[in-house]
Amino acid sequence: MTIQTTPPRWRKCKATLAIIVAIIGAPIVMIALFASLSGGRR
Repeated sequence: MTIQTTPPRWRKCKATLAIIVAIIGAPIVMIALFASLSGGRR
């Protein structure tokens, strides 16, 4: 299995996957940071 040229479809799929991960991961990171900050304040 040797890939000489990466197809544009795979690149587009990786780009969309990265965007989805960012959209899903950002709120989780924000909530975790907010929870740790509010927990440390008390």
